[in-house]
Amino acid sequence: MKNKLTRIFTIVALLAGLFTSSSYGQTFGIESFDGSKQLIEISPLNERGTLTIKGARNTIHISNINYIDTVHLLNKQFLLITYHFRAGSGISAAKTLLLSTNNQTLCESFHITSLFKEEFLDFSKPLPASDSVMKTSVKTVHKVNLSLLRCNGDNYTIRATIHDERKSIDEPNTNYNNDIVSNLNFDRSKNIFYSSQEEIAPYFTRAYAKKKHSDKESIKGIFPVAKLGKQLSYYKAGKWHELPEVPE
Repeated sequence: MKNKLTRIFTIVALLAGLFTSSSYGQTFGIESFDGSKQLIEISPLNERGTLTIKGARNTIHISNINYIDTVHLLNKQFLLITYHFRAGSGISAAKTLLLSTNNQTLCESFHITSLFKEEFLDFSKPLPASDSVMKTSVKTVHKVNLSLLRCNGDNYTIRATIHDERKSIDEPNTNYNNDIVSNLNFDRSKNIFYSSQEEIAPYFTRAYAKKKHSDKESIKGIFPVAKLGKQLSYYKAGKWHELPEVPE
């Protein structure tokens, strides 16, 4: 009897581990803002590192992903996905996506870089005789933690706790270490979280790491924006974008 119970416990534990590790390959039930119940299907990453998220009427594709860190529901009306993406040598980077639904349509309520950590090693300089290991020349950190607050009804607020840090050995005057908190309001008409409406500069440079070039693009206009320390995000045509652009 004891051996039988042990085998049952082992099987249950294995199944539980499988369920947890493959949570991004599941279907989640979510409460839509129109009052209906909707399903969001999270497909496993394909061989090219692309994530597919399916709703009733539309599908979202996200490429260049290393692995998915977190997938879980928030207050039944939002689905949070955190994933790490490829950003280059010496860089650890992750994004957080907050999804909602309305009228059977997936809404990108918020999508930001929630972690960007770079440790730059300057190989152009000789290694000091006293050191056997090269030290980091410049360390840069941008980290955002999000918490969802519900005021009343469909009125939500996101509280973002932001840490921005830069530590340079050769240019200490450029160093900073900031911790701030920012509250983002929810726009029910667009189903997004934002800080304010602002005019974005007429032009910016978008960097394409894979294509190894940069393009100058125009985004002139007034858009919902989210200020998160050193990061400025804006919402345009159903998607969130960042200035300065993080290579992708």
